[in-house]
Amino acid sequence: MKQTTLALFGFSLLVLCGCVAPKSEFAPPSGIFCNYKAPLMLNYDKSSVSSTGGAASAEYFHDILLTGLDFGWGDCSALEATRNGRINRIGTADYEFLNILGIYAKTTVHVYQAQPDK
Repeated sequence: MKQTTLALFGFSLLVLCGCVAPKSEFAPPSGIFCNYKAPLMLNYDKSSVSSTGGAASAEYFHDILLTGLDFGWGDCSALEATRNGRINRIGTADYEFLNILGIYAKTTVHVYQAQPDK
């Protein structure tokens, strides 16, 4: 009896491990088609923006026909965006989100160089 209970507990633990949603600063709404840009940073009072910037993207694909699996790839971190834009100080940041039928999604983070203090 103990072994059966322990085995059932272990199996349910393995099955339910992937049910936790990741936490992030933004939570894009879902729908049939979404394509929008929004601020990622909300404290602009001391930020000055330059046209110099960088971007980084991550993509998602849900295979509904063959396997039913989800696939995700890419790095849309602020660090990757600063590397891609070759900037060393972030002034502001925003993001762009594209979702098509919940099958394909792409998130792009944009960072912009801070103006030097005068």
